[in-house]
Amino acid sequence: MGIKVGHSSLHRLVERTELPLAQAQSESAGVSIDGGKICLRGEEKEGGQWRDYKLVSLHGNVCEAFFQDPEGLKNWSNVQPLSPIVTFLGDGHPGIWNAVESFATQSWLIRREVLDWYHLKENRFKVGGSLKRLEAVEHLLWRGFVNKAIDAFDGVKSKRAKNFQAYLTKHYQRIPDYQYYQQLGIVQELRIVKNEMMC
Repeated sequence: MGIKVGHSSLHRLVERTELPLAQAQSESAGVSIDGGKICLRGEEKEGGQWRDYKLVSLHGNVCEAFFQDPEGLKNWSNVQPLSPIVTFLGDGHPGIWNAVESFATQSWLIRREVLDWYHLKENRFKVGGSLKRLEAVEHLLWRGFVNKAIDAFDGVKSKRAKNFQAYLTKHYQRIPDYQYYQQLGIVQELRIVKNEMMC
């Protein structure tokens, strides 16, 4: 409309606006949680401050974001309709799995935690070294042979290889047979999560 509105006026309008949290209308069998940091601008001399947020996607339903509000995420998750068996998808960050642990605390819920294949491959590439070994490890991980993937780096003395072994050991229970999950139709659902997380 050609009318200029100042930053502080816009900020006050946003502060006064109450946005209701999203509510799923049907059960979800999959949940993705991702996190990140956002820089909040302070006064000029203070600079910015980095703060954490969590983004949650109930597959095939709704997305919601929580800014430094783990209790809000927990309360919201307990009123969402979920299937009796829910697949939780996340990267390797401990904050994500802490959020998963507090998500939907109903006693009847059966949880299946899965490490995001994209992040697993990304961490594998960080190791560097022999491309042949990295490709072999990818095939092992795709089939869920975590111990063999860990053993493949036994002779490698680099810190990155040791870090990757520790990463695999830490997330051992979250690395399934992805090929089998794909046959069941679970991986196909998980592959579209990156697009859903942008909603």
